[in-house]
Amino acid sequence: MRRPTIELEFDRAIAPRSAGRIALHGEDRASVAVGALSWLSDRRLAFRPLAPLKSNSRYEIVVPAGIESATGERSAHPLTASFDTAPTTPPRGLRNLGGSCFINTALQLAVHSSALDGIVSNQDVPPAVRALLEDYDAASAQELDEQLQAAVAALRATTNIPDSGPGYLADVLMELRMPLNDAFDASDIRDAPADAKAFRLNSLFDFAALPNHDRLVAFGYNTRDHYVAYVKRDGVWYCIDDVQVSVASEQQLRDLPASYRHSESNPDLVGVAIEVAIYR
Repeated sequence: MRRPTIELEFDRAIAPRSAGRIALHGEDRASVAVGALSWLSDRRLAFRPLAPLKSNSRYEIVVPAGIESATGERSAHPLTASFDTAPTTPPRGLRNLGGSCFINTALQLAVHSSALDGIVSNQDVPPAVRALLEDYDAASAQELDEQLQAAVAALRATTNIPDSGPGYLADVLMELRMPLNDAFDASDIRDAPADAKAFRLNSLFDFAALPNHDRLVAFGYNTRDHYVAYVKRDGVWYCIDDVQVSVASEQQLRDLPASYRHSESNPDLVGVAIEVAIYR
């Protein structure tokens, strides 16, 4: 899970007022902000990190010295506990529900974007969509499919997305309230402000032409009749074609055409294949 509920169990009853704060640290000793503490019983305490946790990493929980038991005993030293997060798994495919590849691709880009936390906390985004994005990695296959059906229905009920059939990737991202920055050449990305993370490409880019590969984490690809998402997890690129997920080699990415033909009868009329690029 991205932001799991963490439970601590003490070996004796604790006076709740004496445990006013909890510290959470990553492997680099960087502090991770946590939400409000919730006492489940006089021995069990729960809280959630406010930022996503890294996969395949160790975290340390620190309860400051001075915590007091129900009988008045005080700890002279901080109490610590550690836990490991699960290794990264491949991204999950999303079933095509009838011309919904553009929606599936947008959802995949959102999951792998640094804008994700803002999306799942934005009340203007349909609740069904926020639920799917929040539970993307943790839900069972059946739960994810049910959430997908609800999310697609909610998006198709909005004004900018057709109620059936195909549509446009950028329209879905706008409904997700993802900030899109227009890019006409590589310098628009390279010289963009630090908080600009998602770019709508208005000219032809192949993979090699996209700048800052070290920060590139995903892009949406249009083949004229179909959208697919390319995403990077722990340094590995994947192609997500609706429900099908496969590893994409560097050579496969470089071989992707920068454009597609709008029609066979007019080969000179081409469209932008890489429509949206996502950076961290």
